[in-house]
Amino acid sequence: MNKFVIQFLKVLAALSWYVLLPLLVILGIIVAISSLTGHPIEWDVPVYIHQSGEHLQLPASLLDSRTISLNKVEGVLKIKVQLSALLMANMMSFLGLSIFLFAGITYHARRLLQTLSANTPFTAENYLRLRYISIFIIAATLIEFINGLFNYALFSEQLKAAGDVYRVKVSVGFLPLLIGLVIFLLAEIFRKGNQLKTENESII
Repeated sequence: MNKFVIQFLKVLAALSWYVLLPLLVILGIIVAISSLTGHPIEWDVPVYIHQSGEHLQLPASLLDSRTISLNKVEGVLKIKVQLSALLMANMMSFLGLSIFLFAGITYHARRLLQTLSANTPFTAENYLRLRYISIFIIAATLIEFINGLFNYALFSEQLKAAGDVYRVKVSVGFLPLLIGLVIFLLAEIFRKGNQLKTENESII
């Protein structure tokens, strides 16, 4: 069973490395070319759908033409933006950092799974790999939070002027942050395991 799980994870890591990562790089190149040619791009802005003092009413055709009441529902606004130099630098920075972090997590996960297949988990290299993975996950969470702050500064006034129905979402991904902290603790377990293994080998 354990071998099956490890093989399954290795397949997922390989797909991420050989398929998803190249697709992200190609997407980044396309976005960069589009922005350099002066074409407006579609900027995704996570928002809360809200209306002061009232519920937002949407027709629900699947519910016998009745309406459903929604309040503070999450969504994504797709806004056409003409990039300035500052916006272009910001977008490319966030995109480049996201690709770098994804590549780092995938690379170290693949190397870690290879050692698990070889039944050599408690090594100094695996301790470092787990620590890098945890740092990259926490960094990705912080980048998402900073990106939310940037979107808030960029679009909040325009959305208020448009009726305050949409409010820019700024939040911290607590689940990814928790996963990063758990992996960091797991790295310490691997470090301790490697230390005990080295001490036993020196005694023998």
